[in-house]
Amino acid sequence: FTSAVISTDIKQAVFDGSVNPSTGDYCEGSVPLLNFVPSNSLATPPSDIIWMRDDVQVSTGLTYQPTQSGSYWPILIDGNNCKNYDLVDSPAIIKVNKPPFASISGSTSVCYNEDVVLYGVFTDPNPALEHSWGGPNLPGGYGNWVTGTTNLALTISGMPPGSYDYTFYTRLATDPTCEGKFTVTVVVHPQVTAPTITYTVTKCQPYTLLLTASGPNVGMYNWSNGMIGQSIEVTQGGAYSVTYTAPTGCSATGYIQAPHNPERALWVVPSGCYTMCLNQGEYLLGPLGIYEGYEWTINGGTTQSGTNTYIPNQPITM
Repeated sequence: FTSAVISTDIKQAVFDGSVNPSTGDYCEGSVPLLNFVPSNSLATPPSDIIWMRDDVQVSTGLTYQPTQSGSYWPILIDGNNCKNYDLVDSPAIIKVNKPPFASISGSTSVCYNEDVVLYGVFTDPNPALEHSWGGPNLPGGYGNWVTGTTNLALTISGMPPGSYDYTFYTRLATDPTCEGKFTVTVVVHPQVTAPTITYTVTKCQPYTLLLTASGPNVGMYNWSNGMIGQSIEVTQGGAYSVTYTAPTGCSATGYIQAPHNPERALWVVPSGCYTMCLNQGEYLLGPLGIYEGYEWTINGGTTQSGTNTYIPNQPITM
C-alpha cells in the first residue's frame, strides 16, 4: 500500500468596499462614472470589474457610465482571476432622466444682407416645459427661459459673412438641471457681385450681337429672354438682363440696353423737302432705341453724335 500527499491551494477573491456613487438621479449625458471604492487604503483594489445591470452584463473595466436607469453592481476580479459577487446585494441605484426633446428647423444657409428664420421645436406637452436660445446677436429676451410658443421663431438678420452657431434649449421647470439642446451652424455667404454685360456686333447680315456677362465660370447665368450661359447670341437689340446664381444659391442681376440694328430706323429717317417758319420750335424726331452710334448733320456738318445712347431730337435753327 502506498500513498501520496497532494497540496491544494484554494484561492478566494476577497474585497472590502462599495460602489460609488451608491445612488443618484441624473440627466442623460451627465451621469458620473461608477467605480469601486476600497474601504481603506490598505484594502486590495480589484484588477478588473464586470459591471452588471440587474442580471445583465453591460461592460467591463474599472469604471462604467450608466446610460439608462437601473440597479448596477460589480463582479470584482482579483489578480488570480477569481471573482467576487458580494456586492450583488448592495447595488447602486441609478436613475437616468432623458432631457426634453429639442430640435431646430429652417434654412442654415443665408445670402448676405438677407434674413433667415430658425424655428425651435419641442414635443413635450408638459406646460412646465421651458425653452431659450443661445447664439450671437440674439433679439431681446431670446436668451431667457420662457414657456409656450413665445420666442420659438428666431429671425437672424444683418450678420456679416461667416459661420454662426445657434442652440435651442429645453428643460422642465421642475428639473432645471436636465436640459435638452440642439445646435445648428448658420452660414452667411458673401455678397455676390452683379455681372456686367458687354456686347459685340458679330454679324451685320443677319444682325447678331454676342452678349457676355462678367463673373466666375462656375454657377448659373439665366437671361431675361430664357437663354442660359455666360455668353449668348441675339438678333435684336433692346433691354436684356442676366441673373448670376453662385454655387451657394445666392444671386445678383446685371442689365444692359443693347444697340438696335440701324436698319430698323431707316423708315423714320426724314426725307424730301419741307417748308416751315423759323424759330417756332421745329425739330426732327430721332428714332427710338439705343444704337451703337449716331450722327445728326446739317449741310454735311456734324451737329450731334454719340455712341450707345438714346438719340436726341435735332432742332431746326437755320
